[in-house]
Amino acid sequence: MMRTTPLRRRSRRAAIALPVALTLVWTLSGASFFVGNYLAGRWARGPVRRRCGLLWGGLAGAAVAVIAVFTTNNLPVALVATTGMGFSHAIVAALVTTMIADRGGDLTAPAYSINAAGMSLGVFAGAVIAGVGLSVAGSLGMGISLLLPSLLAFVLVPAALFTTVE
Repeated sequence: MMRTTPLRRRSRRAAIALPVALTLVWTLSGASFFVGNYLAGRWARGPVRRRCGLLWGGLAGAAVAVIAVFTTNNLPVALVATTGMGFSHAIVAALVTTMIADRGGDLTAPAYSINAAGMSLGVFAGAVIAGVGLSVAGSLGMGISLLLPSLLAFVLVPAALFTTVE
């Protein structure tokens, strides 16, 4: 008969802690995204200058949060950063949706479809970028690699806000 080596036994506490932490992070992320999207939709009802500030604020918050999430070993800091990241990304998403609604005209529906496809492509591209960063420099590399698209977005904000559509 063949003997198998027993699997390492995890303590009950460790077996419970992982799903609880995952659930907490997932809930905080989703709730903060919902609240951020709702509030940003309200805040976006104003002049272009306010929208510009919201976009830059959302991108800055996301940039800080992404570095914090991938460089900390402290759960409370990671939870705060995750909440900030969800809230900040929701602000940017709400402003993009608002700009499509304001400028889309007859092309609003197709523009929303392209935006949705772009978000899916962004998730895929983000996973690739994060994987490259992780393989090159660990968690810090992943954080920095995910920071790069946010920095590119900083450059594109003025073009998105101040370009008129005829």
